[in-house]
Order: sequence, then structure tokens, then C-alpha cells
Amino acid sequence: MRIVALVPAHNEAGKVGRTVQALTETGIADRIIVIDDASSDATPAEAAAAGVEVVSLDKNAGKGGAIKRGLAAAEPYDIVMFIDADVAETASEAVKLLEPVRAGRADMAVALLRRQPGTGGFGFALGLARWLIKRLGRFEALAPLSGQRALTRAAVEAAIPLSTDYGLETAMTIDVLRAGLRVAEVPAEFTHSYTYRDAAGFRHRGRQFLDILKVLFRWPRAVNYRGRKIPNAAGVVFGAVSLAASAYWLFAGALEQSPAGRIATALFILTIVLCGLGLWDDTRGHDQAKGFRGHLRALLKGKITTGLVKAIGGGLISIWAAWYVISRPPSVELILDGLLIALAVNTFNLLDLRPGRALKWFAVAMLAVFIISSAKSVWNVPALWLLLAVAAAIFPFDLRAKGMLGDAGANVLGGLVGLMCVAGLSPGPRIAAGLIFLLLNVTSERWSFTKIIESVPPLRWFDELGRPRSSRQNP
Repeated sequence: MRIVALVPAHNEAGKVGRTVQALTETGIADRIIVIDDASSDATPAEAAAAGVEVVSLDKNAGKGGAIKRGLAAAEPYDIVMFIDADVAETASEAVKLLEPVRAGRADMAVALLRRQPGTGGFGFALGLARWLIKRLGRFEALAPLSGQRALTRAAVEAAIPLSTDYGLETAMTIDVLRAGLRVAEVPAEFTHSYTYRDAAGFRHRGRQFLDILKVLFRWPRAVNYRGRKIPNAAGVVFGAVSLAASAYWLFAGALEQSPAGRIATALFILTIVLCGLGLWDDTRGHDQAKGFRGHLRALLKGKITTGLVKAIGGGLISIWAAWYVISRPPSVELILDGLLIALAVNTFNLLDLRPGRALKWFAVAMLAVFIISSAKSVWNVPALWLLLAVAAAIFPFDLRAKGMLGDAGANVLGGLVGLMCVAGLSPGPRIAAGLIFLLLNVTSERWSFTKIIESVPPLRWFDELGRPRSSRQNP
């Protein structure tokens, strides 16, 4: 069993040498690696003088970034320990952390430290971290912010990608628990640098609180096209803003009987259903059925997939939205309008497979619909414009693969495009839009959108426009 100790260090001269010396004397680690996080003092020289490996970063990456670099250097390993560089001689307490992990009683052991009188703040950051771990991980954590840890390889893999800010420990604990692994808190006598109730301490804890709060946006998560787990809560945020904006406009009663008022109402109901169905599919849809034919084949085998439920539910709410916006009696035309919205929803689901792709084509589609719209008054919906502003705000994160819309967000994009086609286009352009979405859906049953885009230079250029170079290559 190969054990590696990682010691992230930033400007810890005077302590890092004592820390690694104490670790060395325990004899518990096969390797000890100090990750110098762009220190401006003698930290790397002191660590090297203590006889351990030193990996130096060119610029400060934060504790999470330093640990990420250290994990790459630590290969191969079975158990890894994270030990702060400022614990000095108390680093010998790492023996207590290693014992339950090596014995197979825990996948991650966390040091439970004794509270030092006069240190710390008022417990807001600590309380938030505890609440998040209990809410998302179903675990009563006494030491949610403790940085001294021992993890199995399985626990490390569950926690990747690591948070790079002060939310690191909280996110790590939740990830490990949500993967079904075991966490144990182990009493230990580590001591380290403390913050106090002064200006510097309050600034530190304020930033810590905000970073821990951001941990909320790590879930739900999905594996993207490069095999990386990234948050797909951006779609939930998108849907929530749509709900809030359209609900305000709706309940304010400003345009209840006008065309714009009907659009606000339809947008409100569409968002509830489409975002809800998408979120359910994002979090529960683990079936492998692909495409409409795949869902039908699964049904013939007696299996009802989340995708099929989403398709049926989305189709019904699309027909309702078309009826409500146009206010016409049931007819073949009404069914076709409902089908247009449903096909638009599915099209944008299919587009949300590469960073920024769905939002780029959403912008193109909405601009085209606005230009050829025969009823400009239907665009007089503040909720609609707020939603467009939120889409623009989310775009940079989606483009850089820092977040993903997921079905929850892509559903709302497609629903909005389809809704504005039905509300704003005359019959001829509306039929043309429906045929375009039908063609795209039929094409997707046989060919991959990604392969088509990559084979057509203008489409490939537009698809890669603005995307970081590191995100352009296929895995």
C-alpha cells in the first residue's frame, strides 16, 4: 500500500521545515511532497533542505490548485494525506488519521481539532459548512473545515474536480459522501496558525463564507464531453430567474389579457414544467437510451425512461402553451404549433453537448425570430428580456466549461425559442421554423450534431469561437 503525504505551502518559511521533519520521523509515508504555491519567502528552500520533494508553481493557485498539482506528482498512490505546512511538530499526529483509512474503516479521515480559546470568529462559516454537509451529504460534521485529511484513491477521485478556494474541504467532504464512501472524524492534536477577531480575521472569514456558499453550485453535476465532472446548476439558475421574473410580471397584473401578458403567463408555466422535467432527468436520468427511437425501444421492453417521460410531458405542456398564447380553438394548426415548441426544446437539448454551443444558437435563433417577427408587440415582456440578460451572464461560464446548462437550462432555451416562434411569426415562417426543427430532430436520430459541425468548416469555426483552446480538442 503506497502512501503519499502532500504538504501545500505558501509563505510558510519557519514552519514548513519542521512540518516535513515531523512527518519524516513518523515513517508513515512512502513519499512526502511539498507543493510550493508561488511563495515569496524561503519556503521551497527550507522544504528542500529538509530532504523532501518540492514541486514549485509559477503563480499562486490556492490550496486546491496546489493539491491538484501535488496529486499529479504523487502518482502512483493508494492513500494520500493532506497536511498543512503550518502544523510544525504536530504533523506527527497524521498517524492518527492514517490508521482508520489503512485499516479499511474509512475512505476519508478528517482531523477533529480542539478549539483554541480566543481564536476564530462567530461561527458563520463553520455553521454554513456544517449545514451544507448535512443537507447534501447526510452527515453531521464536527470539523467541516479541517484541512488535515487522509483519503483513499477512491475518495480522491470522488472529490475531483477540487474546489480551488476556501470551499475546498466542504466540497470534498460532500463529494466523498455523495459517492457512498465513508467519512470518519478523528480527534487529533494538530495546531496551526489561527485567525482572531480582528480586521484581518474578519476579512479572511468573510471570504471563506462566500467561498463555502459557492459550494452550493457544484450540484447537480454531470460528466461533460471531456470526462470532467462540472456543475450543471447553471440551468437551474436560468430557470429560477425565468420563474421569478415572469411570476412578478404575471402577478403584478400589468398585461394579463394582452398578448405580452399571455406570453408572460405561458413562460411562467413552461419554465416550471420544462425546467422541472430537465432537472429530474439531470439528477435521475441514468438510463442509456438515446434518441426518441431508443426511448421507444426501452418502452417496448417494459422500461419507462426519464427521457420518454420528459418528451411526453414536454409535448403536452408545449401544446398547452401554443393554445394559451394564440388563444385559438383546438385544431391541426394548434397541434403543429405545439409540436414546433416541443421540437425546439429537444433541439436545444441536443445542442448542449459542447461548451457554449446551445447558448450561441439560442442567440442566433432569437435574433432571427425577432427580425422576421410580424408582431413586435409580443416582445414587450420584461421577463423575456431579463431572461436574455441572464443567458448572456451565464454564457462565459458555459463557454469556458466552468458550468453546464444541463437539460434544466436547455429545455428553457428551446421552450423560449419555440414560444416566440408561435407568438411572433406569421403562418408561413412558423411552418418553416417547424420544418427546420423537425429536420434537425430527424437528423439527430441518425447522425451526431457534433460530427456534422466538425465536418463543415463554417459551423466548426462558429462552434469553437471564443472557446478556450484547451477545450476545443476531443478527449
